[in-house]
Amino acid sequence: MYESVQQNFFAFSTQLEGRVPYMYVDLKNLVTIGIGNLIDPESAALAVSGFVFKSNQPTPGAAAGSSDIDQDWNAVKNAALADPTFAQKGHTACDPLTKLMLPDPAIDTLVSNKAASNETSLRQQFTDYDSWPADAQLGLLSMAWAQGSNFAGWPAFRAAAASHDWTTAAAQCHLSGVNLDPRNAANRALFLTAARIVSQGGDLTTLVYIPSGERTTIKIGSTGDDVNFLQSRLTTLQYFSGSVDGNFASDTDAAVRAFQTAQQLTADGIVGPTTWAALGTGVPAGS
Repeated sequence: MYESVQQNFFAFSTQLEGRVPYMYVDLKNLVTIGIGNLIDPESAALAVSGFVFKSNQPTPGAAAGSSDIDQDWNAVKNAALADPTFAQKGHTACDPLTKLMLPDPAIDTLVSNKAASNETSLRQQFTDYDSWPADAQLGLLSMAWAQGSNFAGWPAFRAAAASHDWTTAAAQCHLSGVNLDPRNAANRALFLTAARIVSQGGDLTTLVYIPSGERTTIKIGSTGDDVNFLQSRLTTLQYFSGSVDGNFASDTDAAVRAFQTAQQLTADGIVGPTTWAALGTGVPAGS
């Protein structure tokens, strides 16, 4: 991947997956850690290096053994199996059940290794991947992060990618599954941004998509830094011409709804995870 993609991969993935240092179950009841890293079955968890005891344990920071990892893994897995609604409570429900954590460097290594493994597989299937626009590279990496790196069942997407038809790739990149609306919005924005960069003869090695980061849901009446960021992005994308003042008033609401309509999202004026993900686009209004 280009350096610009590598530099933004963590921020991009974190805005979609969060960053959790302890084991938890996702909405499919699969044990997960880090930035959406599946460690299910248990053997995958035992293969992860760097587990230590949490700060609230008798030996904080001490290296964990395989039996400790086994206990944490089974604690969260069994909780999910015993309660069909457990996964819906979010990762914080697993915090009190676990004694171990992965420090940030260990999470970084886990994520980097997985991304590198995915990229190796993707290069075998998309042989000109290294010449793709940076935004298209990140779009493909994002799809692989969510559904795995095997694209044998994606003939329409593969055909679009092979012909560098990034507009069609944007239409064919939709992932099916639970809680994937934000990622689908981000991926669509990435491939459409790639199409625009190519049409303008821009620098293919520079990522144009801008991750929004982890932000709260906001709507008319909201105030603060998240509103400032929203107004700045909408101004850059030519949807908003008002003052960037951190006040979500009627003019900001109108701009949000116009943006959501253009992005094929529900135009409700509420800026949640899906709209935040779409706001990274490099395609301005009317393009």
